Amino acid sequence: MDDTTTWAARFGQLRSLLHARAADDPEAEDARADEVHDLIEQAWQDDPTRYEAQWRPYLDAHHEAMPTLVFPRLSDLDEAHRTYLPARCGLGLLDSRGLDGRLDALLDGPLAPRLRALALSCLALREEDVRRLATTPALQGLHTLCLAHNPLSPALVDALARSPHLAGLRALEVEFCGLDAAAIPALLGPNTLWQLDALMLDGNPLGEEGVRALGRAPGLARLRKLGLENIKIGRWGMDELFGALLASPLPALRELSLAHVWSGHYLRDNRWPELLRSRAPALESLDLSGNSLIPPVIKALVANLPPTLRTLWLHNTSLRGDGARLFLAHMQTGLHTLSLSGCELWSSATVLSEPWPALDAPPTLRALDLGYNRLDDETLAGLVACPHLGALESLELCHNALTDAGAQALVRSPHLGALRHLSVSYNDQMTARGVRALMEGLRLETLTVAGIVDDAEAEALMATSGVKLLT
Repeated sequence: MDDTTTWAARFGQLRSLLHARAADDPEAEDARADEVHDLIEQAWQDDPTRYEAQWRPYLDAHHEAMPTLVFPRLSDLDEAHRTYLPARCGLGLLDSRGLDGRLDALLDGPLAPRLRALALSCLALREEDVRRLATTPALQGLHTLCLAHNPLSPALVDALARSPHLAGLRALEVEFCGLDAAAIPALLGPNTLWQLDALMLDGNPLGEEGVRALGRAPGLARLRKLGLENIKIGRWGMDELFGALLASPLPALRELSLAHVWSGHYLRDNRWPELLRSRAPALESLDLSGNSLIPPVIKALVANLPPTLRTLWLHNTSLRGDGARLFLAHMQTGLHTLSLSGCELWSSATVLSEPWPALDAPPTLRALDLGYNRLDDETLAGLVACPHLGALESLELCHNALTDAGAQALVRSPHLGALRHLSVSYNDQMTARGVRALMEGLRLETLTVAGIVDDAEAEALMATSGVKLLT
């Protein structure tokens, strides 16, 4: 393919990406934006003259179809502005390194009106800095603001919430900002000007009153995404937290994180899963990692998984073999991603080797994380005999106790025909022989083997296989 043909193919790819409908999935839309950005940057680097003659006029004419171009550092944004940056596309700055001391210059500069996403985390922002954000008319196009790991008072949150220049804000990240109950009315109360659909409150000492205030806040019903990871809730347990949070319907909620909540109590009340299903009927992602679940609650959760749920995170929840079996035996609910890493599944061979129930419907699980469980070969053999893994495309088995016999168990499983991505990293007793068996016996695209073979061994193994080894 000559240079002219390559250039035409790239331009055709750009046009297709720009005229594709924006994805509803934020991750998919971010991927589209990254692909557009890579094409633009590469075109300018390859031939600046042709870029200026063809690409820049086209991009300027179709700026409304452009996704937000995200830059890791202010220096990268400055460099792009001097070279290839289209004149009217939206911009995102998502890493605050290099910005310290230059906030005023950014807000007063020519790019501020084009900012759609701005991260100012870990900058020890002063009160005057935060108030400057609230009084900057150039930020009217901002839809995502991250102020994580900066001290914020309720008065400063209120100033941001009442700013007419930030009325278009849709996503706010204020993790570990020292916020308590007094900040909730400003964030989600009736007097705020913004209409948030994503709020990340992770790591804040909300306490009992803060959670009650959150449950009563009018703006809670609008949220599509809510992060409450690592919050402190005082003497309360998780059952009280769920009761307050689910006091009213949450019809818009799609993503909820309640990982590692500092309560010191088990989830004992088995009524909340049914309440969650009825109060959040559109829930797609739930993270309960790091919380203690007792068997009746596990059974209630399995029985009441919302039909819309696609991702469930249960890292470090001490499920053990009985709990893991319950989840894996009910994977016909539409769930696509399940994480059971660090769930104490070692010595569960007896439980997991019992006959699995027959399928009533096609399996839906696409990705399963079983890392950090000290799984031995026998336990793994029981797990992969589960027919509910028939649609699995990605399997994480890092940091277990597998040997080459475990590799053979994976190869012998009749249910892993769809598997394309596998990680067996840091199973110290597995050897290159087991790696080769996996490469030859499964239809993999990638196999991650860190801590098992070195780079030279990986190159030798890949010389006779189409599988990509990652070390």
